[in-house]
Amino acid sequence: MRRSIALICIILIFCVGFMYLLFLRSSFKTKRNNGFVRKTPVDTLSPAGFINVGFDSWYFSGFDRDRFFLGNSVAPRSVLVIDTALTLTDSLKLLVRSDRMIAWRSMKLSVDYPHFYLTEGSSPHHFSGVLPDNSVREIPMPLRSFDKVIALSGTSLVFRTPDKKSNQNVLKKLRVDKPGNDVTHMLEKQVDGFFCTDGELLYDRPSGKMVYLYYYRNAFTVLDSNLKVLLKARTLDTVSRARLNLTEVTSRKKTSLASPPLLVNSRGCIYQHKLLVSSKLKADNEADKDFKQNFVMDIYNLNTGKYLHSLYLPKFGFKRISDLYIYRDFLYVCYGSFIYKFNLKLSHFGQA
Repeated sequence: MRRSIALICIILIFCVGFMYLLFLRSSFKTKRNNGFVRKTPVDTLSPAGFINVGFDSWYFSGFDRDRFFLGNSVAPRSVLVIDTALTLTDSLKLLVRSDRMIAWRSMKLSVDYPHFYLTEGSSPHHFSGVLPDNSVREIPMPLRSFDKVIALSGTSLVFRTPDKKSNQNVLKKLRVDKPGNDVTHMLEKQVDGFFCTDGELLYDRPSGKMVYLYYYRNAFTVLDSNLKVLLKARTLDTVSRARLNLTEVTSRKKTSLASPPLLVNSRGCIYQHKLLVSSKLKADNEADKDFKQNFVMDIYNLNTGKYLHSLYLPKFGFKRISDLYIYRDFLYVCYGSFIYKFNLKLSHFGQA
């Protein structure tokens, strides 16, 4: 009897120990499933000031002489001007008739002071003007749908558009004054050519460099203003292929997402040949608490593609980051209806 009880106890202890080992192994794998590390220590930036601009639809549309020009995705004719000390200095309304058949929510403002451009790719329409005058003139556009538009000038645009021949998204540079002289850059198709190529098109006017940052994979492409590829590089994580679950909507003859995809990269901005990327994946050497309480910003060298450093931007409640801009020693961030200013050490942008 005693021997039976002892045997049962030994078996129970063995089973409990075995299950505990399996738990530890599973936990270890879960914590290390992204397969990359960030340089430590990761610096947490502290705000140096902020301004409440009233709505979460404002974004940086241009900069000139210590002034930011803010466009509005909901009220695209409205413009705010704030200085680098985050003081409101001016506001104006662009004179585009509101009764026009325009896709207003698709309209994007771009300011290359004193010139400004207002463009949308659904109708499409393209307007230009010269500040401080708020009147506009319309520039005729070919009938073609596009998004992610960047206005290089009144007659030169870069945008993303679906290409019927290749059945995927491409980047195009269009000269509206010289039809037929389009320049095309093929985005890297992995799955369907559309969802898998989704991303952010960034432009740095001083250097003339563009970056196409893919949302669902660890990749970005650096181009010049003529869409010539200067560099293809990878972000820090290991997701090299977009993880998409697609479904066919037969009634509409379209493909849609059956479930939310794994988001790898989000917002970004360019500064002095460096790329700042908002990463959505936790590194193996990051604490869960640090990752949950902060937005992670990874920095890359646009000449070499190498990873340099990482920063933490604090999460203020449920506010999302909608835009980023770097000027001198400060990082400006649109958080909901607030714009925050953070001290930024130039050492964060060291050579590599």
